[in-house]
Amino acid sequence: MKKECKAIMPLMEDFCLGALPPGEAERVQGHLSRCPSCAQVEEETARLLALLNRDKDGWADPGEVFWEGMRMRIMEEVRRRGKDVSAARRIFRGFGTFFPRPAYAWATALLLLVFLPLFMIRLFDFSSNPPASSVAVLPRATEGEKTPWVSPPEPLPKVLASLTENESRRLAERMTLRLGRVLSSEEAPFSPAEEKAHWNIHRLLEGLEEEELEVLIKKLEPEKSAGLMEEQPYVC
Repeated sequence: MKKECKAIMPLMEDFCLGALPPGEAERVQGHLSRCPSCAQVEEETARLLALLNRDKDGWADPGEVFWEGMRMRIMEEVRRRGKDVSAARRIFRGFGTFFPRPAYAWATALLLLVFLPLFMIRLFDFSSNPPASSVAVLPRATEGEKTPWVSPPEPLPKVLASLTENESRRLAERMTLRLGRVLSSEEAPFSPAEEKAHWNIHRLLEGLEEEELEVLIKKLEPEKSAGLMEEQPYVC
């Protein structure tokens, strides 16, 4: 079963999006019916895709006051979560090269999600097959029109705090992959191979040059290093 799981895992995202050919989709569905572990991964993947489905084109920036307030709320959550360092280390052991303190890697993952609107990244288009989710999907703006800022149905840090360990890990991987690509080039959307690469966190981090990661962190926190508590110096 492990060999089959390894073959199914890279197809999970396309399966959740309804993008697989009928034969492949049937094969994945059959495996999920026999493998509770992969079925759980499928549920987590669908949930994350819904969470990340926020078309940023045309959004109006809510302003500096909003972002500063969000940053403070995130840091409060980070301090609370930082007490459980062992759990954070299990989730983010792959970040060790660049983020020696696990709790800070978790904080950076939060900031990556919160600051995505500033990068105007189009993540997914679920117009034909929207996944089930309790997270609201914001309306798409028409050409030449800005969509008013719509707050999530619940505070974002609370939403993130509800993620499982696996969901948190996959979220960090996806944010690293997508923002790393934006900082390194302005090429066309991801190829299928690149989309599947996020399953391996080490490959993602190897794809980010040290300078790119430095730029990313500075973009997220212009005054202080992203994910670091105020009294801690940042060392790349």
